Amino acid sequence: VRAVSQFNNGGTVIEFQTPEAADYLKNKKNKEKFIQALEPNVSIKERTYSVIIQFVPLTFNTDNTEHLRDLETENNWSQNTITLARWIKPPAKRNPSQRVAHLLLILNDPKSAN
Repeated sequence: VRAVSQFNNGGTVIEFQTPEAADYLKNKKNKEKFIQALEPNVSIKERTYSVIIQFVPLTFNTDNTEHLRDLETENNWSQNTITLARWIKPPAKRNPSQRVAHLLLILNDPKSAN
């Protein structure tokens, strides 16, 4: 462990010395052991990366996992890289003749976000 930061909201960030150490904790069994050693009520949130894609056709359905997997395949991203997809502007505020919009993606892989 390189550093531990405690925040006023009760959150804690643990920074590891190496990427391998962080990857070790991403393993489900290792993560469960780590949580039990800290506090069984602890939850670990993976770091995420935001990406905005402009001019996406409105035929794209953010709730359709098949559309999300297709987008990952088209961009050569690993499956389940997209953890969340939502339109920047709420659909209720769109112009009726609008055909494209900007999409916010939350990704779990920094390489994909670049």
